[in-house]
Amino acid sequence: MSNPFKKITAISKETAKTWESTKHTPSLDTVTCPHCGAPRPVGTNISNCAYCGHKFMDVKIEIKPEKP
Repeated sequence: MSNPFKKITAISKETAKTWESTKHTPSLDTVTCPHCGAPRPVGTNISNCAYCGHKFMDVKIEIKPEKP
């Protein structure tokens, strides 16, 4: 009968090597508000600056009634 702990430690050493090579440094891409310079995350659906209230885009929503 083989020792299960040796098997577990061998597998953990193998996986530790593969995970070590995939380390990445976290980052966040931002753009700044043209009015106050506050950062704004790229790809978000924010229409106004959270700091100064500057409008990045004009959003007009129309709700049309359903047809009977």
